[in-house]
Amino acid sequence: MALRAKIEALHEVDAKHRDLYHATGDGFVLDVEPVDGLSLGKVEKWRAHVEKMLVAEKASAALDAARIDPAWKDYFLAKLTAAAQLNDEGDEIEVEIIDDKGIRRIGSRGEWLTIEGFVAEMKQARPRCFIDDEPNKSQPTSYSGPNPWLAAHRNLTAQGRIIRDNPELARRLMIEAEVDPGSVGSSRNSGTFNGPNPFKRETWNLTQQGELFRANRAAYERMKAEAGAA
Repeated sequence: MALRAKIEALHEVDAKHRDLYHATGDGFVLDVEPVDGLSLGKVEKWRAHVEKMLVAEKASAALDAARIDPAWKDYFLAKLTAAAQLNDEGDEIEVEIIDDKGIRRIGSRGEWLTIEGFVAEMKQARPRCFIDDEPNKSQPTSYSGPNPWLAAHRNLTAQGRIIRDNPELARRLMIEAEVDPGSVGSSRNSGTFNGPNPFKRETWNLTQQGELFRANRAAYERMKAEAGAA
């Protein structure tokens, strides 16, 4: 049986052949004498380079198909290529998505997660970084300023104004900042509340705050922001 040019661990070959391999950064390569300056080590380096190019090409195409905002493309391309690698074990070479531990990820339908599926997850998590396929004609879906729910740009006044004027945009910005939006931007509650603001100093009421949080999250967030509560 022919010896494999590269292995991940020495136990993959018979003990009598293990001395023929030398360690590399990501496994072991068969130690053979170079011919005309060409060695297995150089072949592996070229293979890794070509693999990165192919993954980047497919990742770029997937982002373009999802209508990525050009200003965000490099950012998402870096994340995508870091989580993708080529799989050539089958009849066709395909791109697979792996997690932080190097394990191939499974999609929501129980199938292997494709590069297109991974882009779809990114688009769902951060929709304002992509061009909207069907923009809402009644309200703007974009926001030019910094996200007021992000810790680095926290702005209660801006939060209250966006929740009041455009609940759907507020919901999207909260999701992007990894803040639970509750019912903000949904059809469950409109964000209105007839009583006095329980977050203001003169009408401070912890009981009403708790009830409002459970019953109407949109109004809770709006009134909290309007009162300037932390």
